Amino acid sequence: MQFPARRTLFSPLFAAFVVAACAQSQPGSANVQVPLVVPAGTPLRLEVEKTTFPKHVGDAVRARLAEPVYAFDKEVIPAGTEVVGHVSSFTETPKSVRVQKMLGGNFGSFRHAQVLFDTVLPKDGPPLKIMASTESGSAQVVEMRATSAPNTGHGIHGAVNRAKLEAGKEIAKARDFLHSPDKMDVIRSAALARSPYQPVKIDGRSRFDALLQAPQNFGSESVPASEISQIGQVAPQSGELRANLVTSLNSATTKPDAAVDAVVMSPLFSADHQLLLPAGTHLVGKTTIARPAKRMHKNGQLRFAFQQVVLPTDVQSMQQQLASQVQPEPPAASQKIEAHLGGIVISRSAHVGLSEEGETKVEESKTRFIGPALSVALAAATTQREHDEDDGTIKNNTGAQAGAGALAFGLAGAVIGRVWRPAGIAFGFAGAGRSVYTQFFGKGIDIDIPKNTSLLVDFGRTGKTLPKPEASAN
Repeated sequence: MQFPARRTLFSPLFAAFVVAACAQSQPGSANVQVPLVVPAGTPLRLEVEKTTFPKHVGDAVRARLAEPVYAFDKEVIPAGTEVVGHVSSFTETPKSVRVQKMLGGNFGSFRHAQVLFDTVLPKDGPPLKIMASTESGSAQVVEMRATSAPNTGHGIHGAVNRAKLEAGKEIAKARDFLHSPDKMDVIRSAALARSPYQPVKIDGRSRFDALLQAPQNFGSESVPASEISQIGQVAPQSGELRANLVTSLNSATTKPDAAVDAVVMSPLFSADHQLLLPAGTHLVGKTTIARPAKRMHKNGQLRFAFQQVVLPTDVQSMQQQLASQVQPEPPAASQKIEAHLGGIVISRSAHVGLSEEGETKVEESKTRFIGPALSVALAAATTQREHDEDDGTIKNNTGAQAGAGALAFGLAGAVIGRVWRPAGIAFGFAGAGRSVYTQFFGKGIDIDIPKNTSLLVDFGRTGKTLPKPEASAN
């Protein structure tokens, strides 16, 4: 199996360093010097703390690392470290999207700020110069976990219990919001989202995935040669690590049994702190379920698992150098591992959730049926008139006309529907038909997991040894 080209710790300088270190290591030597390098292409998970309104190229944008950065087995940049970037350019929204937003009442700026992060500010130590570009704009993300759902029972009693559970979650969210230090920032962003004019902004708590354009060197560490030789010899029986998805997945386009590749971002240790998998290890698997969305609002399905581990090229080189100095032990019987998705960090707008078995699923709002019911009620109300007994005039239901127009075409529909009754009625029934069709008869939602998505991978208790790699991870 061939893997996508990826510059890990391996480089000509590193190869020479490893050869020299191993050449000095006699069969009974104790340590090997391992460079700590974060390779190019590594994503930095950055979270903007407060909403900013960039206006010019060069405006500063400040963020913090949401996840730590590792090299081999060491944390080289902890979570929470401040990272500074600057606006590199502004991109224009496609014309079709601009027209759609204007029909919805948005007449503000349609530009998006592209940010290039260039400086890391450690708490202890001098600033670190980097070059990390963002592939796409910022997004509000949520971490979904594959946790067991509580048993709420069946029938009416079960429905009541589920309703109470959902109400409790909403109350907890409201309580957390009231005690949040950035609640005013959230309120301001919500108000701006409904304003006719929306300036260029980067929302607070939004996430950037900034990709390093060049390797970052953090020195080296001394590791016992015996530990290097044992890396990858024992399969993880339990534990969780973070990985970066290399293969983009979509339930509409990905085929069953398609290859899935991810790169380990955080090392995995055994209970006695033995290094099992260093950062840079490839997790290789395949999709087990891939079904596209269909009509009658049947959502897409997607499930995948990892069955093989391929160590980084640099680790394989060190192990080969060490094995050439001593008589290698007979290889243990190879046995595949089982690693499943235990969590995922993804955009809120993706509507992706996880079942307790680790299967991705479409996470839709529990109130999605309120929209069709409201649109039908407003459409019916637009046809009603009131007769004023005092002066004999007939009054239109302008409130319902405006509401129906807003549901169908946003602010523009609300204004036109209020002042012109035929348009209000037409907007009402058009909006009701579209809402009912979308929620009941139209095509469902496909699951889309883009490249560089942050995954939480759980290892099952199967196997004692790892399979030998079919090919080196370059």
